[in-house]
Amino acid sequence: MVLFGNLEVSDIENLAPSEFAKKVETAVSEGTGGKGRGFVLMPSACPYGRRLSKQALANYRVMLEAVGAMD
Repeated sequence: MVLFGNLEVSDIENLAPSEFAKKVETAVSEGTGGKGRGFVLMPSACPYGRRLSKQALANYRVMLEAVGAMD
């Protein structure tokens, strides 16, 4: 089994990066706990509109940094 879509796009667009980092940490912890689990860290939907806000872009960076720290 593989878990997809575990971060709300509304959180990406609205939470401060420090708060969003907590959501990412929870998603990674819950998604990777136990044996035989597949996990893909990704939003549940795409952002609305054609331009990303600075807030949303910062939160996407939070996701990348979290994955990079897992090595």
